[in-house]
Amino acid sequence: MTRRQHQTLKRWLLVPLGAVLFIIGLILFPLPIPFGLMLMILGLFLMAYNPVVLRFLKRTRAKFPVFSRKLKDVTPHLPAFLARFLRRTETRARRAGEPKPGQSAGHSAGQGAE
Repeated sequence: MTRRQHQTLKRWLLVPLGAVLFIIGLILFPLPIPFGLMLMILGLFLMAYNPVVLRFLKRTRAKFPVFSRKLKDVTPHLPAFLARFLRRTETRARRAGEPKPGQSAGHSAGQGAE
């Protein structure tokens, strides 16, 4: 098995495993011990090896800023691998006039060549 095939297989096998952990975490979430939250984050972490799931998580965090802010508050208290995952899915609102990622400040829409 080539390295590329191994990576593809890993990506698609981790999605169902992550989904199962997320669902179990969702069921355990109301308990007073935060074990459900940890399982949910671990499930999302496993599913995020797939780029499609990673993009979905970034969009979801952008749509729900209150939820995203709460995740950001919890991040420093999590194990390093989970905190790194949550930082990868963070989105931040751009201010008016701020260039898009990958676009330099001198090439923003309001500035033309003179």
